[in-house]
Amino acid sequence: MKKLILALYAVALSLTLSAQDVPTKVARADEKYAGLAFTEALELYQEAYESGKGNADYVAVKIANCYRLLGDPEKSQEWFSRANKAANVEPINYLYYAQVLAEN
Repeated sequence: MKKLILALYAVALSLTLSAQDVPTKVARADEKYAGLAFTEALELYQEAYESGKGNADYVAVKIANCYRLLGDPEKSQEWFSRANKAANVEPINYLYYAQVLAEN
C-alpha cells in the first residue's frame, strides 16, 4: 500500500512540476526577447507552444515576431496566420502580417 501511495504521489508531483514549467519557459523567453536574443527566445517559445499548455495565442505572436525579427518572412507568415485567428488580436500584428506577406 505504501508503494502505491508513493507512486501516486510521484506522478502527481511530476504533473505539477511540468505544468509549472510552461510559465517559467515563457517568462525566460520573454527575458531573452527583451534582451534581443531572438533565437534563444524562439526555442523557448516553441517548447512552450508545443506543450499545449499556457497562453497559445500570446506565444504564437511572440514566435511570429521572433521569425520576423530574425529575417524569416515565410515562417513569420505561418505564425502570424495562426496568431491572427485569436479573438483579441492587437492591430500591430495585422501590419506585421501584411509586411511579411509583401516580402514573400
